[in-house]
Formats: sequence, structure tokens, C-alpha cells
Amino acid sequence: MPLLSASLGKEAMDNFHRLRKIQDRKKLKNEELQFHETAVRSPPSQVLEDGGPDAISHGMPTLDLHLARLSIGHQAMASAIPESWCAKESAIGSDSIMNALDSTIRSHRAGSTAAHSLRVRLTVGPSHAVSLVTSDMPSVSQMKLLVSIDDRPTTYQGDPFLLTKTTHRTHYDHTRLRHGATYEPKEGDIFDVLMYNESRQITETTISNVAVRRKRQPAFSKDENGLIYPWITPRLSCGLLNGVRRQFLLKQHEIVEGIIMLDDLLTNIRQSSDLLSILVIIGVE
Repeated sequence: MPLLSASLGKEAMDNFHRLRKIQDRKKLKNEELQFHETAVRSPPSQVLEDGGPDAISHGMPTLDLHLARLSIGHQAMASAIPESWCAKESAIGSDSIMNALDSTIRSHRAGSTAAHSLRVRLTVGPSHAVSLVTSDMPSVSQMKLLVSIDDRPTTYQGDPFLLTKTTHRTHYDHTRLRHGATYEPKEGDIFDVLMYNESRQITETTISNVAVRRKRQPAFSKDENGLIYPWITPRLSCGLLNGVRRQFLLKQHEIVEGIIMLDDLLTNIRQSSDLLSILVIIGVE
């Protein structure tokens, strides 16, 4: 006899899956729940080469947003998962991260003969453990990247891992696996997957926030001041991870929030819509 009957109904099934998520969270090991941030640092100017806080933040316009997201994420996980280390420890201070950044960037520059942009990957774990890895920015490929549309909705409600940037990416990884997405695509390979919620509202991809531009309907993007914004990004209420580049572009008034329906996108994308991946690491501005 099956444990679950089809006659249970949607509400009972939702409760079952919610319980399973709670049980899975309790099994999380400390190393599986760490906060992860990735940023780009442009070459410093000659004036700022001597170091200090200004030198570190120079060329990293989103650094403050990354630091704020780490603090907010820690508080969110402490509240959502009382059994986690986040509920037992205070959030790491920005000074500790800045000191680690200073040391890591100096070390990288000491072994380099030319000024260039860096990709900085930061991971924060229990006991304020900080891991920093720097690498040279890869060249941007001119190849067209294919994005698949998910074949099922994503349930964001009650799942803190879909709203907070951590190293626990089970849902995203499973979604990519189902579509055969690869981080090193060749011509014709799927690179990413576009996700949507149970109301069929576009949310994000597995690795990035998104925005849509409607070429033939610019009035759709007007705000209360009558200004036209060509790019529309899904609202937070749709369910998504609030990316740092997304926050930055909103503050710069380069994108505006809105509701993007999947069916509407499917109808218009071939004729009058563009899709933008708001991902700082691949250099989208």
C-alpha cells in the first residue's frame, strides 16, 4: 500500500512536501550551510594602490550590498532553521571580511605583473570561518547561450534556501540536471534554466536574476514618474533570490520591478522580447 494516496489532495501534498523540507534541513551539516558571495573587482587606480578600506572597495561598487546580504542571510537562516549554527552564532562583522579581502587581493596582485579585473569568491561558515578565492576574470564568450524553460513550477514559500544565498543549492542543481544544463556549454548545449512560480510568474534562472525588455511595448515599463525603463525584473513577491546586481541596477534606475507572466513571455519572446541575465560575473551591466 502506498504511503500517499492521490486522493489526499493538493493541500495535504503541500503539507507533506513542507514536512520533508523541514526534515531535510535538520539533517544539514555545518559545511552544507555556508553563505556564499561572488563579486568582481576592477583594477584599482594609481591613487589607491597603497591599500586600506577605500582601496578594497574601489572597483567593487556592490561590496556594501554583498556585506549587507551576508548579515541579512544569517538572520534569515537563524530564524528559519533554529537547529542551524546561524541560530547559535552572531553574524560575522564586516571588518573581518574586509581584512580577509585586503590580504587576499594583495597576495593575488603580488603574483601578477599587470592590472586586471578579479573574480572574488567569498564563503562564510561556522565560527566566522572565511574562505576567499580570487581568479582572473574569464573572457566573455560570443557564443549564444541557450536557456531552457523549466517544465514545472518552483515553490518558494517556506524554503529559505531559495531566498538566501548559501552553498546549499539542491533545488537549483536538480533543476539543472533535469535539463542537462552545463556551466561549460558547447554550441547547442543548454547553459541555464528559466524558472517560474506556481502562479506561472517568471522568477529567475538557476544562477541569475533576469529582466525582460519588450521592444514594441515601451509604455509597459513606465513608472509613476512617466519615465521609460526598458528592462523589467520580477518582483521579490514572485519568489526569488534578491541578487546584488539586481539591487544595484534597481537603485541606478536601469531596471524596474514588475510581473512577467510565463505565458505572455512565451507568446511574445520570438517577436518583441529580449531576456537579460543579471549576472555580475559574466559582465552584464
